[in-house]
This record gives sequence, C-alpha cells and structure tokens, in this order.
Amino acid sequence: MILKLLFKTGRLKLTLPIFLILFSTLKAQTISSFPWTEDFETTSLSVSSWTQINEVGNMNWDIVELSYSPQVPAYEGSRMAHFIATSFSGLRTKFVSPVLNLSAVSNPTLQFHYRNGNWGGDQNVLRIFYRTSSSATWTQLQIFNSDVPNWTSSGTISLPNPSEAYQIAFEGEAFYGYSITVDQIVVSSTLGVNSFELASIKAYPNPVKDILKFESSIAISSIEVYNYLGQKVLDKVLDTTQNQADLSILSSGNYLIKVKSENAEKTFKIVKTDF
Repeated sequence: MILKLLFKTGRLKLTLPIFLILFSTLKAQTISSFPWTEDFETTSLSVSSWTQINEVGNMNWDIVELSYSPQVPAYEGSRMAHFIATSFSGLRTKFVSPVLNLSAVSNPTLQFHYRNGNWGGDQNVLRIFYRTSSSATWTQLQIFNSDVPNWTSSGTISLPNPSEAYQIAFEGEAFYGYSITVDQIVVSSTLGVNSFELASIKAYPNPVKDILKFESSIAISSIEVYNYLGQKVLDKVLDTTQNQADLSILSSGNYLIKVKSENAEKTFKIVKTDF
C-alpha cells in the first residue's frame, strides 16, 4: 500500500488509496416499498445499486467499518458510507441512491445520521440532492458545512416532486476536514403531527425473540413490518386488549415496524433475534 504524507500547518495527515466496493456487478433495482432503509450492511439487498458521479476529480465514496480520520465505527451495525476528503482542492463526488419509485408515496421524507468534523479549521461539505429521473437536473435540498464531530441526525428533509424514477445523492466536497460519514438512511412518508404522533408509545423487549409488546396512550389497531429493503414481510391486526404481536416467524435481523391507529401511523426500528 502506498502512503502519501501530507504536511499542513504542523499537522500530518495521510492520504490512503480508497478501496471501493464494485457496485456495477449486480443489476440495479428500483425501490418501490416504503419505508426503505439503507444501512450499508452486507445483508442489505440495495447496497449494490448505489453509484458514483465524479463532479470534480475522482475522489470516491467507499463503504467501511471504521472511518479513516478519526477512526469511528458506524452509527448502527458495522458499516457506513464514507468520504475520506483528504484534499484542499474541492474534489466533489455524488454518492447516488438506487432508483426510488415515490409515485404513490404521500409527502416522502428523508432522514439519516452523519458526521462531518472540522480538522483544525478545515471543514468538508456534505450536500444532499435529488433528481426526478436519470436525465433530470440535480436539485440541492440541503447543505451541511459546520463542525459535526459526533453522529447526528439530519432531521426530517422533505423530498419534493416525487416520481417513479427518483434518486437522492449525497455529495462530499473535500477541503481537508475529517472524514464525512453517513449511515441509516431512511425514506418514508410524512407522519402527521397529531395525537398519535405525540402519544407515548413503547415497544418491548427490543431485541425481541417472539412476542413484541406495546405500551401506548391510545389504541393501536395494526402493525406492518418491513425489512431494510422496504419490503413488507408481515401485516397484523392487533387485539387491542393485549397490544402485542407474535414475530416468531421472522428471521433474525433489523426491521422497521409501522404502528397504526385508526387514522395515523408511526414507524420505529426493532431487532429480531433467535435467542
């Protein structure tokens, strides 16, 4: 491995060759079930459909278990998207999502967790873009260009102009700050701010082996369970006198549960285990 030593104002930084995952070896797919989560784990069925667009230079995103500088693990699980950004020259690359069919999604939104730390006054830039088709112009949604050294939620970002060939891009721009990292990307529909959204609700135990129980200040009528590809794997009407669901038929792994009342819904994450 070739190491290039760079000196800057008395600080030593290393530029390492980036080992990329080859995304083009598998057929690209369209995500059509929501909520959809990308966690970049080896079990993700959509991770191979991410692509890269080099806007300036050829500094690419990669998928790693530890960020280069500083060495920090993923927000959840063991892998994350990573832009090493050891350059002053403003190299820019978009990390582009699989195609998302949002044509039937009401008020779609994006959330994720990220880090973008300042290194001695140097700050990289993370921008979020969308386009409605592969031939459409990219439109910027948000910019993150302040010092965020620890894992932080992006908050809820509305996705305008939903289409059947929608894509999101995470663009890193290199100005020699600490590595940009992104994890746990979730695209879903907007949840209304109403009594259900504000209600106290708990699900336990989590991780769960068989029976998942709910505590809620209002009645829960049903649940839907989605894997991290956004595919619905379970749909249950609940006995409102017990507020629990048998999940024993599910394989071990991470899932999103959409909990519904008569006129509202709320989504959260669970871990299913076999022991």
